[in-house]
Amino acid sequence: MKWFIVALMFNVEPNQQGTDIFAFTKYPFPDEIMCRAFLIKNREMAAKVASEQYNGRPVKNVVCVDEIKLQYWIDGEQSI
Repeated sequence: MKWFIVALMFNVEPNQQGTDIFAFTKYPFPDEIMCRAFLIKNREMAAKVASEQYNGRPVKNVVCVDEIKLQYWIDGEQSI
């Protein structure tokens, strides 16, 4: 199963439903251990890239997510 780094963004509007995400899908990891190991050293860089993609919006958290959960989030079938 593939694993991805996902940045959870702070909402712009206080009453906004859901959470915007930025998923780094170009380079998936083969397992959770490798994804987490990458994040230990590169969490700040991932947050910076995600924030830049959202015009400077702050990042709430950066996590590793498996491909199934990521697809549920993208499809809106599971809340974040």
